[in-house]
Amino acid sequence: MNNANFSLLAIHCVYYPELVDRSISFLLEVLNGLQTEYRLIIVSNNPAIIGPFLCGNNDHGEFSAWAQGLATVTLDSHYCSVLFTNDTIDSRHKLNSKTVSDCLSKSLTRSAFKSLIVGEICYAFTDSFAPLRPPQMLRWARTSLFMITLKPSDCSLLFDQLFSWVSASVAFKNGKTMFSSSLPEPYSRRISEWLNDSQVPNCWHKAYLASPEHKFLKSKCVLSELFLAQLLSARHICFSGIHQHTTVREHLRDLLLQVYYTVRPYKIDLSQNVL
Repeated sequence: MNNANFSLLAIHCVYYPELVDRSISFLLEVLNGLQTEYRLIIVSNNPAIIGPFLCGNNDHGEFSAWAQGLATVTLDSHYCSVLFTNDTIDSRHKLNSKTVSDCLSKSLTRSAFKSLIVGEICYAFTDSFAPLRPPQMLRWARTSLFMITLKPSDCSLLFDQLFSWVSASVAFKNGKTMFSSSLPEPYSRRISEWLNDSQVPNCWHKAYLASPEHKFLKSKCVLSELFLAQLLSARHICFSGIHQHTTVREHLRDLLLQVYYTVRPYKIDLSQNVL
């Protein structure tokens, strides 16, 4: 039975033609398993993909597609949470649709008591200086699938702030990705590792094939992930992982991270960034 009290807006971004049908099919399995009212909006960032989709501008990858989807929803909409996905869902990291549905359903219920970001949580303990990094450098939600238990209007405000920070932090000049001098070093290092160091966990495995323009787009996406973690942290929104095979080690890691974030809050001010 559908429960309108926990109604959900889902926005799905597609880009790779070979993944469109598969990703939509998997997403519908997840949504139909929620037993709650939902609306699905699909945005295509690739003009070669033909279908009943919104046309995305791809300015910030999937993040701009999600923002365009949010823009189609009225401010007084009754949705209590937003699910953000892209077409790599279930292609690079296999998920069980029922497990995802069950986790999201529980989180929708919990959202009456606390705000959450729910998804595949990534960790980046890559070297000895990890404790010196900002908290959001160590944990973020994979952009293939995550849900924020905020209204669409609140999510739109988050994305506006996120895009403002990204635009002030990185630019494409003379065929190269350039970072603002006031962007904290851990951010630029994280992007450089992800794009250029194949030995670093969670690096982009296709970086060596990418053009300078594509790397610039990916840089904006990575910054968006990190800035989103910063914005959510500032609003005291808790991370909740979709664990298909949760271990004692993962529970301990989550506990240690929670303690770490509590005793060492990290804030940035990008209002003075000049490129």
